[in-house]
Amino acid sequence: MKTGDIYYRAGVDETGKTYVDEWILRTIRQPYGYLVIKLKAVTWGKRSTKNGDFGWLDPIDPLFRTRFKVVDGVPGGYARTKSAAFRKALAEARASRKKWPDDPEIVAEADAEIAALTKRLKRESSAAQ
Repeated sequence: MKTGDIYYRAGVDETGKTYVDEWILRTIRQPYGYLVIKLKAVTWGKRSTKNGDFGWLDPIDPLFRTRFKVVDGVPGGYARTKSAAFRKALAEARASRKKWPDDPEIVAEADAEIAALTKRLKRESSAAQ
């Protein structure tokens, strides 16, 4: 694990569309590491009028930053590849469905997430080949 490593986090939004976010390990200050989501014009963008001066925009709001203990590793849900991120999100949706089998609202929501994530994972897998 070193500064600059890229991690991905996948999920399903309110409309039922899948997404994948790119998180970068920006700093390591013992004993913590900080993952920052890379969003154009919010956390990453043009820093000055100089030609080609792009980089991290300061200050970064805590909403776009995740802190974790380095010895524990990167938090659950984050993965090194996009397909691994979709597999982790799929496992979380299946666990949610299994945990609340008596609640029809949660089961329906989990089934919709599972269907969307499975479809996207199939597409990611075929694109990688």
